[in-house]
Amino acid sequence: AYCMQDKKKTNKLILVFVTFFLSLIILTPGNFGSNFGAETWKSWDEQELGVNFISTFFTRKQQTSDAKIKTRIVTNSSLTRPSCIEGRIVNTSLNNLLPQGSPKLNNIVDILLRWITSPVSLTTDLRSAFTNIHPTPGRDGETMKSVRRLWWFKDPFQDNPSPTMYCLGRLHYGDASSSGCLQELVNKVASDIDEVKNNKEHSKLYSEGSYVDDTVAGCSSVHQAFSLFEDIESSFDQYNVPLHPPAISSKEGKYDTPDGVPRTSPIEGEATENKLLGMVHNEFQDSLRIEINKNINKRKK
Repeated sequence: AYCMQDKKKTNKLILVFVTFFLSLIILTPGNFGSNFGAETWKSWDEQELGVNFISTFFTRKQQTSDAKIKTRIVTNSSLTRPSCIEGRIVNTSLNNLLPQGSPKLNNIVDILLRWITSPVSLTTDLRSAFTNIHPTPGRDGETMKSVRRLWWFKDPFQDNPSPTMYCLGRLHYGDASSSGCLQELVNKVASDIDEVKNNKEHSKLYSEGSYVDDTVAGCSSVHQAFSLFEDIESSFDQYNVPLHPPAISSKEGKYDTPDGVPRTSPIEGEATENKLLGMVHNEFQDSLRIEINKNINKRKK
């Protein structure tokens, strides 16, 4: 039920982190996962909602700060294995059976051109973007959880812990449908800003400046940037989706308030640069840096 890629150079600290992450975060009832009783599993099986045990592994993620987590848990939904589909045993994966969709994303070059030609920048992103999306009540939502089962332990830190069954109760990295679901949320928020907030200009700025979970918008003034972020944040708040604090800056520096004096250097514990669309953004100079890393892997004979 649980597998990790065989990596010879995997160090013990990452293995400890994976165990800790899975047991305390993903599988905590009411958070990312749920532990249901036998009656629930029996009901799902009687409804023939489908049974699938997920496979997970970790990926490394580049960060600009050592304080940020550099390991991400990913669902390996493309793992091919013998499966029973309509009474027949076939080799397939969960991703082959999930709804397929290729969301139409904004062109990064277009985003950057609109951004750098504006005097003020607004950048922000969603907190834990995919895992903010949870299944709706009803058969489809129950099916989503039923095909994301996982064997684990009631208390993995006890001696001889008892095994139990969990399921992921949120959208997760690795599912083919994840990006499409997230884009639907982004489109809904852009629509809400237009129709509920009655602000077509802000809706367009957000819609044209969004890329997956990032927002990169060029604004005409500092006041407009703060007002735009307020509309974006309050619209996401209707769906209980939190955002990271915004970075609002210009060539003069970074702004903490609409009428405040821009800062040209970070305060203690604050990063000078942050990752943005695969590049590095200096929030105090409002400049963008592209890193070109030489990552040459030589095979040992």
